[in-house]
Amino acid sequence: MQPPKIRAFWTILFALAYLAAAYGLYWDIQWHFFVGRDSFWIPPHVLLYSGIAVAGVSAFLSIVCESIWRRRSDGSIALWIFRGSRGMFIAGIGILFVVIAAPLDDYWHRLYGIDVTLWAPFHLMTLFGSFIGLIGLTYVLAGLGNAARGTRWKLFGYNFYQWLLFFEFGAAYGLALILAQPGLYNVPIVAYRSIAIIPAVLIVAAPLTFLTTAAVCYAGRADAALATYLLFLMRNLAFVWTVPLVTLRAVPSYGFAFRNPGMLPQVLPGLAVTALALFPGALMIALLSHRGRPSLLGGAFGGALFGAATIVHAHLFAHSPLLASPATVALSLGAAALTSVVGAWIGRGFGALLTAE
Repeated sequence: MQPPKIRAFWTILFALAYLAAAYGLYWDIQWHFFVGRDSFWIPPHVLLYSGIAVAGVSAFLSIVCESIWRRRSDGSIALWIFRGSRGMFIAGIGILFVVIAAPLDDYWHRLYGIDVTLWAPFHLMTLFGSFIGLIGLTYVLAGLGNAARGTRWKLFGYNFYQWLLFFEFGAAYGLALILAQPGLYNVPIVAYRSIAIIPAVLIVAAPLTFLTTAAVCYAGRADAALATYLLFLMRNLAFVWTVPLVTLRAVPSYGFAFRNPGMLPQVLPGLAVTALALFPGALMIALLSHRGRPSLLGGAFGGALFGAATIVHAHLFAHSPLLASPATVALSLGAAALTSVVGAWIGRGFGALLTAE
């Protein structure tokens, strides 16, 4: 067996493990909120870190295998005695961050007790490592997708690896939404005198614009924006609908108890409204893409629409009266448009890098 077949095998295993870890992360957030954190070995942590462990082993074995069966024509790079995909080296660094963060996060909880704050230092370190791993995975998938562009086995013009790449872009969509949640619930407004903005709007708008434009530039087709959004929507709805049900069954099964028996996890169909509200942003970027190259104007409008979806979520679930100010909303959407121009510009460059991978 020679690369890139070896690379393809380990990459698919890595992607599946990352999906399991992402589900564990989403489950862990709900578990902390409704149950707490009596032990490091709670079920969501086991799933999260098992997924991370399998992903880390996959990255390591991919590099080891390619170091043994070396071919300079397969896009591999050398690092000392090792050779492998650039993306696998990057993904390995991301996994290392997560592994280091795990015991530090456990120590943090032992010192300061249970918390439900996502923006705790080692939670952020875990999310940062997860994002780096996701970037590395997209590099590997982009290379495999490029190598398979001529295959006859395609769905709507995209091969398997390209669809998997769009799925990972959609996963990064979900990561941006998770990072925005503390902004909506804990820091809904950042103000200086009469100037106030909603920080969650910026946290969502710029990354989603970056990801969408990168997908379009990589594929060279405007509909890649909609493909990325569609896969995000499917993934998001699957998580939203199943995690509360899994939590309700798992808590008594493992002998845990809910913090407040009167407040139990439940399926919230309204969260689907938030996911659906992101569609206009992706559609705008697709419509304003010429020959697979998104315009910066499209990034501005798309980012503003992504920001508007965040405000829809805030009014539905955050219930903060501060979000009702028209001036605050207008200023926040304007800031989202400006930062999204930067996101679109960087996304176009990243998409070009993936095309050349």
